[in-house]
Amino acid sequence: MLLLIILASFSVQAQVKERFALFTDRDVYVSGETLLIKLMAPLAETSSVVHLDLISHDGKRITGLSQQLIDKQANGVVFLPDSLYS
Repeated sequence: MLLLIILASFSVQAQVKERFALFTDRDVYVSGETLLIKLMAPLAETSSVVHLDLISHDGKRITGLSQQLIDKQANGVVFLPDSLYS
């Protein structure tokens, strides 16, 4: 029984997936402001470009950016339109 638990714990650890990490300069924004971002890609990521989109509740693209990953990191600026509801 102990061997089964040990094998199960190794199996779970092997299936952990790395994810992108996104950081901003503040927690709250209002329309018309500038959002500063830092994105960190997983080590296993093979793409050299990242796309970030701000999507409305009804699924329409509001704004976004495309940045080149350098050393698995990207920095960027997203301008929030004045037409957004605060």
